[in-house]
Amino acid sequence: NIITVLFGLYILFIFVSSIMGDNFYHSFWSNNERSEGIFLLIHLFLFLIVLIGFLKSFKKWLYAFEILFFSTISVSVIALLQYFGVERIFESSGGARLASTIGNAGYLAGFLIFGIFLGIFLLFSRKNIYLKIYYLIFIALEIFIVLQTLTRGGILAFAFTIFLFILYLLFFYYRKKYFKTIGILFIILAILVPILLFSYKDSSIVQNNSILNRISSISLETKTAQTRLMTWQSAYQGFLNRPLFGWGYENFYQVFDKYFNPKIYEDTGSIIWFDRAHNIIFDRLITGGLIGLFLYLSLLLMPIYYLWKYFYKKKGKNKNKFYLSKKTNNHYFIPVVFTLIIIAYFIQNLFIFDAIVIYVPLILVLGFVGKYSPFKINWQLLEKRKIRGILFTFAFLFFLLTLYPLHIKPIQANLNLTIAINDENLTVEQRLNMFEEIFATNTPGVQECRRQLFEYFEKLTESNYQDEQVLNRFMQILDRELSQQIEDNPYKVSYYLVKMRFNNLVFNMSNSLDRLERNFELFEKAQKLSPSRQQVYFEAGYSYLYLGNYLKSEDTTDKAIKYQEKSVELFEYAFKLNDANFESSRQLINSLIFAEKNERIIEVLNLLDKKNIRYDKINFFTQIINSGVKAENYEIIKIIAEKLIEIDPENSQYRIQLALAYAHLGNNQKAIESALELVKIDSSFKEQAEKFIEGVRNGIYRK
Repeated sequence: NIITVLFGLYILFIFVSSIMGDNFYHSFWSNNERSEGIFLLIHLFLFLIVLIGFLKSFKKWLYAFEILFFSTISVSVIALLQYFGVERIFESSGGARLASTIGNAGYLAGFLIFGIFLGIFLLFSRKNIYLKIYYLIFIALEIFIVLQTLTRGGILAFAFTIFLFILYLLFFYYRKKYFKTIGILFIILAILVPILLFSYKDSSIVQNNSILNRISSISLETKTAQTRLMTWQSAYQGFLNRPLFGWGYENFYQVFDKYFNPKIYEDTGSIIWFDRAHNIIFDRLITGGLIGLFLYLSLLLMPIYYLWKYFYKKKGKNKNKFYLSKKTNNHYFIPVVFTLIIIAYFIQNLFIFDAIVIYVPLILVLGFVGKYSPFKINWQLLEKRKIRGILFTFAFLFFLLTLYPLHIKPIQANLNLTIAINDENLTVEQRLNMFEEIFATNTPGVQECRRQLFEYFEKLTESNYQDEQVLNRFMQILDRELSQQIEDNPYKVSYYLVKMRFNNLVFNMSNSLDRLERNFELFEKAQKLSPSRQQVYFEAGYSYLYLGNYLKSEDTTDKAIKYQEKSVELFEYAFKLNDANFESSRQLINSLIFAEKNERIIEVLNLLDKKNIRYDKINFFTQIINSGVKAENYEIIKIIAEKLIEIDPENSQYRIQLALAYAHLGNNQKAIESALELVKIDSSFKEQAEKFIEGVRNGIYRK
């Protein structure tokens, strides 16, 4: 029918679009986190074929909806346990926002909206009073859980569609006049409630209620909204670049990197890696261009059109087995309910994106709606037993041949990865051996394995692990695998950054200069892919900084200054991309310390104050002093120590730093005065101060 035709055309076009894109392998397989490539679309298409072929009658579809409704009940009950703090089964990964077994509050809301409307559909379809009570109880529970997810998009989608459904019941389903009066009052109430909510959003009633507070905080000025708008802006620029065919499935990250808005990056906690536009329109425009979006919207809307057309033509002719009731007053009940499901799905997906937990009920709904479309073909050839036997044999052989490489092998690799990451009983060497075995499988999950190995290696080096033989083996494997990662997908900036970070780490362990040289080449490639992403300049900036510091320690001052200047240049560029970003300021100041550009440091600090950028001054100023000690930049230590004393005059450590800075700068009088001032504040330092003063007079601290 129309559903299989449109879905088949959509997959076929996405296949072509992805071949024309830059990385078909990623488009087909996706990654471990999403697992949403063309491979999944094919499975969903086959699932649709099975549904349409197997569920032949209205009664069987009701059974299918019962199963889905029961699954939403199960998920809701676990969410309810999370709400009451019973976390022995599953702790909510969303914290106060319930996530149940799904693990994401937004997806939980979307999944339960399907459950609520299918529960309503079953409530009106069944005559048994006990079943009706069962539906009512759990529909109420699911509504409660949707609200407790605190997902704005989900709550808005549900509120709007349930509002339309209640209007339908009051004005069209029930024919008595007093229901219409109730309907008018309901409309007035529905208008007044949001107005009052936003008018009194600062009141204690709204502020103390998590649901009301969450809804009333909807604003284009919030950080989440601003991030969404900037992401959509990047998506729009990507669409203009490839308007007809798009970039290929799962390739939004390329667009986001290329048109990255540096204002997204506010601090170290900012989410700066997006592989989705968080908007159904832009996501489809990027993956398939205008043609892909048209096919996807057709898949959602054309079946609804034929559903309404079917019921319009069948009015008063209730003979079809897919008809709900012979009563004329609920003639349009089926098209109303299923239209509202699609509307709710669409509204929520204006702010989030699909996942398999949403795809499965969507395909179920579309499969049912497709039963009302007129595009039915009788494949008489397939009715012949011989033909069906041959096709079954081929299908069974294909299943057997692909079962291990496409399913069992990746599952084994992923299971081994979870063991390699989480098993505390494994030694470092055993863990590394497991990673090596996973790499040998060459499954799509290997890309995740590479990232996990690098993160483990970072933690290992931070823990001062001493076995050089094992560390060298780690470095050899990571060098090979991270290089292979870039070769497999040369369009993903994060892969370049991981390799650059690895090279910087290895240099700091071994002083291997060729690591830094490699980073300069990687930087040029990454910069072309994402010219406005600050992290690209940070990583390259540190490579130049490390090289400058190394040459300075080798007494090649001229070359050292050259590379330190280059480091400052890169950090300055990153800073200018978004000078309201504290992290960019911090990174720039760190490079300026080693280049001894102290006046510029003060300018940046003043700019932070001017822009009212919040940061932990004491902690940050302490970091500057620590970097100043490494760089032997005693002038900046003096300046920052004085600022710290202004903040906390009684702190003895700040006065010690100030006295030492004066001593190293050769200002003996100020050094001695600072030491004596310290003794006045804390007499326990008297003996140390006397020794220090003696050392100052003997010139042992002079730079």
